[in-house]
Amino acid sequence: MKDDDGYEIKADGSALRSYTFVCFAALALLLVIQLQRGLGYWSLLFAGIGLAGVTLRWRIAPILLIVFLTFMMELNPSDFGQSSRALGRGWSFSPVDWLTAVALLAYVLAHYRIQSLTHAIFPHDKRREQNPAGKWPVTPVPSASTGTVARSPGLASSWEISRLIMSLPVWAILGQLSLRWLPQQRGNTIAFPAHAWSTIVLAWALGLGIMTAAGVLAYLGRTLMTQREARLFMQDTLWRETRREQSRVNHWLAWAWLRRRKEKS
Repeated sequence: MKDDDGYEIKADGSALRSYTFVCFAALALLLVIQLQRGLGYWSLLFAGIGLAGVTLRWRIAPILLIVFLTFMMELNPSDFGQSSRALGRGWSFSPVDWLTAVALLAYVLAHYRIQSLTHAIFPHDKRREQNPAGKWPVTPVPSASTGTVARSPGLASSWEISRLIMSLPVWAILGQLSLRWLPQQRGNTIAFPAHAWSTIVLAWALGLGIMTAAGVLAYLGRTLMTQREARLFMQDTLWRETRREQSRVNHWLAWAWLRRRKEKS
């Protein structure tokens, strides 16, 4: 069976094995790099977290690896960025940092692909239970451990895995290029270290970008609403915004009704 682009669709568990192999290869590369930097037993702990995440399907493992690596960068900032080469306009390329970014990105992406094949990444959609004939090429496979609908292994084609691996060096290069546009010490009146100041600026930029994207997506979602959905949305918004006023008004109306009833009796 082939997908729309003509690439072979894997009908067995080979996609899961491929992504697991990518995770193990990324962990091995990260372990070698950390040992080369002289982290010692910390490198074994780093690899242990990654292995536990793959074998136990630990969802928080990629986040722990990112936090752990950031912590090590803060402890030994001089170990990162070594063997760099100046490429003009103040930007230097570090092959070791580039390999670290490639390996960490490969682990994170492959790990979450494994999660999508064994668990449900997105909330359960009950509409998929009423699958019209021919609407989806492959029926979703329920997960035995969670009871939710996971991604079908048949949807993971060979081109998808190859495209993931080929895109890793590109994204790592773009990540190092983005450091060129982040301010270092200019306007830094609090005297933060250069790498810490860049991290703060990057966090603010990502936060603003996520908020802007969320607002745009929310607006587009509302423009696609039907008339009935829009009416229900407006009713919910009206109740959330005026529930205290409506409660107070209804309280006084009930009090006035009980008073008139008492006077009549």
